[in-house]
Amino acid sequence: MESEPREKPNKRCFVISPIGPDGSLVREHADDVLEFIIKPAVERVGYTAERGDHTSLPGRISNHMFDRILDDPLLIAVLNFDNANVFYELAVAHAAARPMIILCERNQTLPFDVKDQRVIYYDLRPRPLLTKIYENELVRAIKEVEKLEGRIEVPFRANLSPLGGFGVGFKLYHKLLNAVTEGTFPHNIINEANEFVCFSGTVLGSLHTLAGFEQMITAAIKRGCRIEAYVMHEDNPALPEMLMDDSHVAETRRKIVGSSERWLDLARRHPRVTLVKLRRGQLFHQVTMNESRMLFVPYWTSRMPNEAPAIAATSTSVLYATVREELDALRSRNRATESAGTNGKRAPRTRGGAHHTGHPAARLER
Repeated sequence: MESEPREKPNKRCFVISPIGPDGSLVREHADDVLEFIIKPAVERVGYTAERGDHTSLPGRISNHMFDRILDDPLLIAVLNFDNANVFYELAVAHAAARPMIILCERNQTLPFDVKDQRVIYYDLRPRPLLTKIYENELVRAIKEVEKLEGRIEVPFRANLSPLGGFGVGFKLYHKLLNAVTEGTFPHNIINEANEFVCFSGTVLGSLHTLAGFEQMITAAIKRGCRIEAYVMHEDNPALPEMLMDDSHVAETRRKIVGSSERWLDLARRHPRVTLVKLRRGQLFHQVTMNESRMLFVPYWTSRMPNEAPAIAATSTSVLYATVREELDALRSRNRATESAGTNGKRAPRTRGGAHHTGHPAARLER
């Protein structure tokens, strides 16, 4: 029997499953698989498992279900009872190249188009459940999926663009909060960096409230990373026009001043930290970036950043290159407001002569 410490659940796992009416054999089977195999397994590796009938949110259940299929970092499909809804949802997940694990009871026969997929076959006899045979197998499968780090292809044909995506190097989140829930932002981007981490946003104050943020930054610096932060200057004449409400101007200016002091304190203690305050020009987006990828959130008049769509892009994408170019241009226009660490060194230039930059912010205080 395998045993390891359970991680605190902080990621979502959506379970595609037959449900059936209350009291039916289908519902009883679905509940047993969920309670005795799926939930114990996913909780061991830091996920919370939910089925479509568990939502308490208002609105159509199907809308919430599709949101979960397209956004959750892990999907598990239970293919029993030849349920048409389950196969439809499975097809949506495959078309979107979502991270998927399939379960099926041993006495079930899968259709031709699915049987070649990797499947965990289980039964609900007491001894296998007691010895956690299927739970352990599911844990191993989840860890294998996580090793892919989102590099999943549409199974119908190689090199197809996933549903809801923009092709290679892009992933669209319906909301920034979905990226935060998945763990992409900002922790993974910071922890994966080996060259630089860059943040840009109107204030960037909420980054300092994240648990372990300074420890992650310190660890990145020890790995040799440069840290850059781009924020609006409190006296930038464009600042009032960037906010959703004129009544927020004074408060936002106070937040910028407070956030700047925290970044400057970091810069005084860590020579590889640089703060650039933009008195000229403005930020049209919030970004978190390292040398390999970024999370990009455009600013909208009608939505707060946490509720806005977000795009994850790799360093090979045109969007990534354009954002870096934009930050370089803003940095060049605002040399007088740039505050480097105690050694006074600026980030090395790339082969094209521009400074490495990065952006974003987790939640933007606008």
